[in-house]
Amino acid sequence: MTKLKNENLFLELFAKHFGKKLQKAAPFWVNDSIQSSVDYILEHKGMNYLFEIDSYNMSKPLFGQYILTNDYFKKSNSQINIFIAIHFYKNFRKDRTIKYLQFAQDKLGCMLPFVVFESEEFVKEIKKHKDLDSFLTSIKKLSIN
Repeated sequence: MTKLKNENLFLELFAKHFGKKLQKAAPFWVNDSIQSSVDYILEHKGMNYLFEIDSYNMSKPLFGQYILTNDYFKKSNSQINIFIAIHFYKNFRKDRTIKYLQFAQDKLGCMLPFVVFESEEFVKEIKKHKDLDSFLTSIKKLSIN
């Protein structure tokens, strides 16, 4: 129930502020036996913004999901993608997730840029921008490659 509540808060904030409804992302097959997904996707000006909402303090599963998502999009898509993790868990520190995702880039060859937010930080970031283009430009600048 918490996950659904947090996803609804995220969707409502995004739609209210930018007038844009995000699409639920379809699951994808990494290979014949492994399926993965992200929660939401926004296709905008030749880029995919891949949003993952974390409600349960799950840095390690998010790490695996990032690796699978990186692998899938590296093989199947020429568009530029950015993985955006938003932690809604109270008192969560995003540096744990950042360490895991940076390890995936440094040691495992993952190339998918990412941004990690705590929920309050994400709300502030959205409210700093009057339009979607400005917000997404900021996301690109904040991303870790």
